[in-house]
Amino acid sequence: MVLTSQQHQQIRNYIFDAPKYTETYNEVYDHIVNALEDKEEVYSIELVTGIVNGDFGGFNEIRRQEELYQKQINKKYAKLFLTELADSFKWPCLLSNVANLMLCFCIYWSSTNSSFNTKPMMIAIFSCFMLITIYMYSQMWIRKTRNKKYSIFDNSSGSLSTFGLFIGIFVFNWFVSDDSLISISQHSKVIVLLTLYFFCSIYVRAFRKFYKQKIKILIA
Repeated sequence: MVLTSQQHQQIRNYIFDAPKYTETYNEVYDHIVNALEDKEEVYSIELVTGIVNGDFGGFNEIRRQEELYQKQINKKYAKLFLTELADSFKWPCLLSNVANLMLCFCIYWSSTNSSFNTKPMMIAIFSCFMLITIYMYSQMWIRKTRNKKYSIFDNSSGSLSTFGLFIGIFVFNWFVSDDSLISISQHSKVIVLLTLYFFCSIYVRAFRKFYKQKIKILIA
């Protein structure tokens, strides 16, 4: 069977609202088209329905499978990101950590001899965290605008992109701000802030490597 452009569009319209994510939508569409091309029958929307029900178990089953795949991806993405964090302590990434630790030591040593303004460092750290979050969510919005659907990977990527910002806000409110929940000395605030900076440097490098990774998921 050779499908016309109108028939291709009819198939797209028929299945569009069933899958939630663009990856599953494209794979369901490609599967249906390939299955129809192998048939010698006359095209009808009933044939499409038969393929959806026979090969996928219906639209409800497609949505259920998407939920399962989303959970799998969440676990895989979390594991992959933690692996990237751990790898930052291996050679040659270890050199960057050593350099950052030396910088932290120099800043702390300077703060013991004179007053240290923590605001510029706080602004720099939060800028890094926010840039990652803004970039990730802008990419999600662009994909949603282009494909009319979210990617199945967006939920995991979005959560991990806000993880650093969450840690930063937590540390700031609990230890660093003028009205922090836990009162500590100025020198202790500098140590906490330098620790947050060191984490930020690892987080940014790990997220950059993590974002380049690809996880393939097939539904059929």
